[in-house]
Amino acid sequence: MLYFALLLYCLVGTIFLMESYLEGERDGGEWDIWRVVGLVLSLVWPLHLVICLLAVIWSRRVSPPVITPSH
Repeated sequence: MLYFALLLYCLVGTIFLMESYLEGERDGGEWDIWRVVGLVLSLVWPLHLVICLLAVIWSRRVSPPVITPSH
């Protein structure tokens, strides 16, 4: 399962990295700080999604079950 998640993360990151790279090439291909930042952020944003998903999974495992009284 972990390997599948890592593979999926790398696939999504690579797709967005290539899209950002090709967009920079179409705009003239000059390497400035903003192009480098854009390429780095295209790899980092899926990590934010993974962290959010792990937080949801962790909160469901850690929180005790809610018992509601029946009337």
